[in-house]
Amino acid sequence: MSSTQQQTELLAALVESFTEASSGGYCGQTHIHKAAFIAQELLGVPFGLKWEMYTYGPFSRDVRPGLARCEQEGMVVMQRHSNGLRIRRAAEAPPSSLPVEFRKKLQLVAQHLAPMDRGQLEKVATAAWVTRSTHGRGSGIESRAVEVHKLKPHIDTEIAEKAVSYVDDLISGSGVGLGTAALPDPVLMRQLAAKTAELYPSGGSLAAYRPGIRARVLIAEIPKGS
Repeated sequence: MSSTQQQTELLAALVESFTEASSGGYCGQTHIHKAAFIAQELLGVPFGLKWEMYTYGPFSRDVRPGLARCEQEGMVVMQRHSNGLRIRRAAEAPPSSLPVEFRKKLQLVAQHLAPMDRGQLEKVATAAWVTRSTHGRGSGIESRAVEVHKLKPHIDTEIAEKAVSYVDDLISGSGVGLGTAALPDPVLMRQLAAKTAELYPSGGSLAAYRPGIRARVLIAEIPKGS
């Protein structure tokens, strides 16, 4: 398999993971960018993407062309949505041939990021960017939160600490056994919903969906001009 084919299959599998995790909820390009960054840089999934820091955190210029290839090959569907492009797995997409280890990691990342809006994704992805930069140096939560605040001054250090902790929890969860069920149980979904809510201090609401579960997540909109 060529590197381009592998990247296409990985992106399609990531979209499939979000389709399962959101159960009909919204998944946009921001979700895919941030999830691919975390999966590649922190969990070792070989997307082979190059990254730069952008408006909502890590961004790769290769993601959009990769998603276009997925659409051309009948693996994903992209539709206009009030929030931008909505991306989901195509109903007749062929089954993935990727190793189980990669699929498990993509499912884990999708489960953590699916309930989030762009503001929350920015916080977590920026925390992941800093964590990658300091990985292996024993950098604590507080020091990484300070670095997040330096990169994105509108993210105060208290919220940055929650984002860094969320990333740490995601990384620690990546060691799940390969024989376990792909989808999280209701208790895990409620825990993720509660932690997602902490990334904003108050207000708003966002529906996070799972098959048979609907968890309400309290959030606040990003202040205008932040």
